[in-house]
Amino acid sequence: MPALVVRTKRAERDLAEIAEWTVQRFGVDQARRYGVAIEATLHGLRRAPDVLGARLRPELGANLWSVPVLTGRPRSRHIVIFTWSASERPVRVLVLRILHASMDFVRHLPPEA
Repeated sequence: MPALVVRTKRAERDLAEIAEWTVQRFGVDQARRYGVAIEATLHGLRRAPDVLGARLRPELGANLWSVPVLTGRPRSRHIVIFTWSASERPVRVLVLRILHASMDFVRHLPPEA
């Protein structure tokens, strides 16, 4: 059974900010393409815990994982930070943030994460 993927309000805000920044720098078409890539990555979280490219990130907090946004390029610009609970049925994935790869992840995660 596919996992239920839930986004925090902050993750939703991240999406809006990424879209706005991309439109300003690269135009609407590129923002749309990148938005599709982000949504595809989030959709892939439904396979938790077997998410391609995901890795456990204990340095960020207990049970925190990251996966790069799948763009088809060698290096992704954004990273999805998430946690998941195997004790719930269906498995529940909580997307905490979508951060640029150059950011200090610890600084941008909620303290309770």
